[in-house]
Amino acid sequence: MRRALQDQPQTGSLLSNLGIVESYLGNYSQARAYYEESLAIRRAVGDRWAISVSLNNLGNMTLMQGDPTTARTYIEQAVALNREVGDRSAIAVSLNNLGNIVRGLGNYDAAREMYAEALQINHVLGDKRAMTYLLEDLGCLAVLQGRPERGLTLAAASAALRQSIGAPLSEPERAKLDENLASARAALDATEQQAANALGAQMPLAQAIDLALSE
Repeated sequence: MRRALQDQPQTGSLLSNLGIVESYLGNYSQARAYYEESLAIRRAVGDRWAISVSLNNLGNMTLMQGDPTTARTYIEQAVALNREVGDRSAIAVSLNNLGNIVRGLGNYDAAREMYAEALQINHVLGDKRAMTYLLEDLGCLAVLQGRPERGLTLAAASAALRQSIGAPLSEPERAKLDENLASARAALDATEQQAANALGAQMPLAQAIDLALSE
């Protein structure tokens, strides 16, 4: 119907939504095709914010398809556009995504800078749900950098925050987080794990953010 009405902005939005649905169904090739068509339409319309959304979607999809280099290109474009537009929430989202990509590529210092900026933005905005992801991502990064206690503490702090705001992880997200924290649990004995988990669970949000941002 939107195509028949030649409503380009809404056609682009609906194609983006279809891409999200196909992504959840695991149909990555079809999702990518929808995202690419949505991006082409949005570029023709000239809506920079909408373009950045499509670039983020494409970046995440190509990463899921095992192409981090292309994913990084898409997300870097999204970050640049979001900075031009001045949408702080969107900047934080794209920085979080980009941090995940470069972390996977082994560039831990760059990932930390991106996560830290995104966490600071979301702290100012008061977006607690977004902060849960960043606390988890910084926790996973700490594990990769040989700090298992910090990793488990930040994950526990995020879990407590999720419970307080009613934003639990989905099952796939939970499985991925457990996978990323597995080496931390293997490195610590039961007493050390319990101590790290208890510390994070009782930690005020401001203190958890300070811990996440500290060197």
